[in-house]
Amino acid sequence: MSDHDGGTLMREAGASADPVPSAGAGDRPTVRDTAIALTVFLLARALSAVFLLLAAPAQVALTDSPDHHVEGSLPASPGYWDVVTNWDGQWYATIATHGYRTDPALFGPPAQRNEMAFFPVYPMLCRGVMAVTGASFGVAASLVSLVAGALAVVLLARWLVRTRGRLVAHLAVAGLAVFPTAVVFQTAYTESLALLLLVVVLTALAGRRWAVLWGALLVLGLTRPVLAPVALYLLVLAWRAHRAPAGDERRRDLRPLLVSVGVAGLATAAWPVTVAVLTGIPTAFTDTMAAWVKAGGLRGGWVAGIWQLVGPAAALALVLVGAALAWVRSRRPRPDRPADGLGTWGPLYLGYVLLTTTINPSILRYSLLTLVPAEPTRRAVTAPLARFGTRGVVVAAGAVLLVEVLLQWWWVRALWVIPGAPVLPP
Repeated sequence: MSDHDGGTLMREAGASADPVPSAGAGDRPTVRDTAIALTVFLLARALSAVFLLLAAPAQVALTDSPDHHVEGSLPASPGYWDVVTNWDGQWYATIATHGYRTDPALFGPPAQRNEMAFFPVYPMLCRGVMAVTGASFGVAASLVSLVAGALAVVLLARWLVRTRGRLVAHLAVAGLAVFPTAVVFQTAYTESLALLLLVVVLTALAGRRWAVLWGALLVLGLTRPVLAPVALYLLVLAWRAHRAPAGDERRRDLRPLLVSVGVAGLATAAWPVTVAVLTGIPTAFTDTMAAWVKAGGLRGGWVAGIWQLVGPAAALALVLVGAALAWVRSRRPRPDRPADGLGTWGPLYLGYVLLTTTINPSILRYSLLTLVPAEPTRRAVTAPLARFGTRGVVVAAGAVLLVEVLLQWWWVRALWVIPGAPVLPP
């Protein structure tokens, strides 16, 4: 990345309201930083592989049913290359093996759950690896996820070294690598690829590499449905560029930022339009997504779900707390904010997830794309750093990482492995 990465634009993005400066911010990333990030990621994946192998014997035999899709069948006590394809991985296996079905009967009324809910870039990459190597889907999918995840954490570490300093960068990568749901970085899920593309989007935006940004947005739009919060983030940056004083160099970012919003909008529409063309049914994609929401039970986002489960007072309280936090953040001074925008992106994306996804355990998986725990790590590290020194920070961070590891074992054993009738994906 160029020395211009994390320039004035992202400083204006309000990356952090924390008045404590990032220790070591402005460091130059080195080969050693790359090696550390890659080593930490691979060691974490080895640990996750052990967890999967230890938990797999508890899994029951699975066959395809209206309640739980399986490509063919899965034996009880599956091996590693089978257990990594659990849950949504079975849909990706179907797509990689057979492609997308376009039978009009799938789309209703009423629409059935079908593979059009899953975006094409990841399963097509897996299909390519299968064709070139002759590997099974489980091997190919795990390889794609591992490579994408490794690239993502390396780019993230090098970026954070520049914007937050070396200590925070490596602790943040370690926290991400052992996050309770980080096992999906080696399973048949899109988190690794989406994380890689998101880091490319944010770093390209910081460095004003507009062509790279637009290309990454287009690919991300065919990988995972996360472009709506990205477009909102771009709008926030465009608004701040518009508000910049006349003559300020930030004003020159306004037009490319607005173009970027348009590209994000086009990329968001790309897969729904493609599905409409393939099936001949204009509403095929939205009908499919409605079928998945119906299967999940509660409708609406977390606010609507809490309304249904607890009552309107609790839902209103959640909205008011969120609005108050957003208002406080918008009013606080930000003199020493890091230049990466994660303090704005993380809360914005998490708020979007809470408003648009149903109440289910997947929230832990979705939160990976907030780049958790980069911003919380910075807040936890920089203040104690001045009081207790590096040793105290490392000990405290080690305790946090240990808790994450223990929670990951629980998540794998209780949610990823399927000991009985499947209910909801983890």
